[in-house]
Amino acid sequence: MSLFEFTDEVHELADGRIKLPKGKNRPLRIQVYKNEFLEKYFAQAHPITPGIWFGWIVAYGLYQAVTGVTWWVGLLAFAGGVMITTLIEYFLHRFGFHFVPKSKSGRLNHFILHGYHHDFPNDP
Repeated sequence: MSLFEFTDEVHELADGRIKLPKGKNRPLRIQVYKNEFLEKYFAQAHPITPGIWFGWIVAYGLYQAVTGVTWWVGLLAFAGGVMITTLIEYFLHRFGFHFVPKSKSGRLNHFILHGYHHDFPNDP
């Protein structure tokens, strides 16, 4: 067994060989890695994630406050940042994550990077 080996269930879902049940019978999650250490520490949402996404906003706000930039410039910068971030996220999601890969390795990569998010949206 290699260190980063995925479970058979991941390969089957990525290839479309099995379909998940709908409604209450749908599992909350599946085991992603055969390696238990990786599964425990890396196959879940990490608590640092909000800091990665929103930490730069807080840091920029603090920078604005310390350097004495007027409130309306800070507000315009914040609004512009929200709009740009929203557009980048939309186009990345629409064109980067919602393509249909043709190869087996492409389907697996697509499932790991984004398909899991759709199949198990309530994964704790």
